[in-house]
Amino acid sequence: MVFILNVRPYLKRQRNYLEAFNECMILLIATISIVLTEVVKDFKKKKITGVSIVIIFSFLFIINISTLLHDKFIDFKKKKKNGSLAQK
Repeated sequence: MVFILNVRPYLKRQRNYLEAFNECMILLIATISIVLTEVVKDFKKKKITGVSIVIIFSFLFIINISTLLHDKFIDFKKKKKNGSLAQK
């Protein structure tokens, strides 16, 4: 995460922020996964933690797919505006 925020390997600023956000969420999931080990005996806490992990992954999936579709739509509009799409 430090690498992404300092080096900024992607050309678009939005992409760098998205990758940093993804890394934060993965760090959060790794941290709360400790509850799923044998240290915690309460099954209800383990179940809530498991559901939380699924919700976080679903949220990440929706955010990443939305960003991808948005970028592709913008690229499509630029190509259409420049006339680089073949007309039928």
